[in-house]
Amino acid sequence: MLPDFIIIGAMKCGTGSLYKYLSTHPEITPSTVKETNFFLREESSNSEINYRHYFKGNGKYAFEASPNYSKRHLYPGVPERMHSLLPNIKLIYLVRDPIERIRSHYVHNFCHGRESNTFSEVIRKNNNYMLTSRYFFQIQAFLEFYKKDNILVVQSEQLMDRTEQTVNSIFQFLNISPDYDHSIINRRFHKSSSKRRSTVFEQCFREKTQNKYLLGVLKKSTRIFGKTVDKPQVSPDDEGLLREQLQSDTEKLRELTGQMFNGWQL
Repeated sequence: MLPDFIIIGAMKCGTGSLYKYLSTHPEITPSTVKETNFFLREESSNSEINYRHYFKGNGKYAFEASPNYSKRHLYPGVPERMHSLLPNIKLIYLVRDPIERIRSHYVHNFCHGRESNTFSEVIRKNNNYMLTSRYFFQIQAFLEFYKKDNILVVQSEQLMDRTEQTVNSIFQFLNISPDYDHSIINRRFHKSSSKRRSTVFEQCFREKTQNKYLLGVLKKSTRIFGKTVDKPQVSPDDEGLLREQLQSDTEKLRELTGQMFNGWQL
C-alpha cells in the first residue's frame, strides 16, 4: 500500500507526538519507521516497490512523517517527486514559534555533537536553522504541485496545549472518524526535563551503526556522563537578527493560512 497522507514537518515541532497519536487509530497503518525520507532521493534511485515495503498492515489508510521533506534548501525536488507518485495525497505541516524552533533545533544538534558553535554564531553562519523556520518559504514548494486545500498547517503549540481538539481537527481534515486511543493524548513523546550532550564515545559509535536499539542502550548507559545542555538565551542582537530574517515570512504564512499564530514572538 501507499500512504494517503504525510506529515512533512517541520523539525522540532511535534511530528513524533502526532505520529504516535495517529498511529493508534485502528484503520491507520503507520510506516514501519517514522521517517522514511523516501522522497529526498533522486528519481533514479526511487522504487515504488521499496516504498510500499514501509507500509505493512491491515489499515484502510497509511501515512509517514519525515520532517526533512520541509527542508527544500537542503533537499530540493521533494514536492515534485512526491507528486509524481502521490498526486492526490494530503499533507500535514506542523509549525512552531520560529525562534523557539531554532532554539530547540540548536540544542538538538549540540546534544548530538553536530554543533559546537554558540547560538549567536550558528544563526549567523548556518542558514539551515533560519531557513527551516521560514515556513511560508518551505510550503511554497508544495503549493506548486498540491492544492491549498490538500495541505493543513497545524500550530505546534495548539497540539501541545489543546491536544484532543487539535487531533480531532486533523482527522476532520483527513475525512477519517476520530476513533483513536484518546488516552494517549496525555503523553508527550521525545520530551525530557533536561538535555545532555552525548559523549564522544556515543558520537563515534553513532557514526558506525544505525541500529536504533544499540544506540538507545548506549545513550541510556552513557547519559550520566554527558554535560547538561540548557536552551540558549537570545540576546537583543540575536533577536533583532531573527526578526529581520523571519518576520516577513511569518506574515506571509499568516496571510496564506488565515491563522494568527498567537503567542509567537514574531
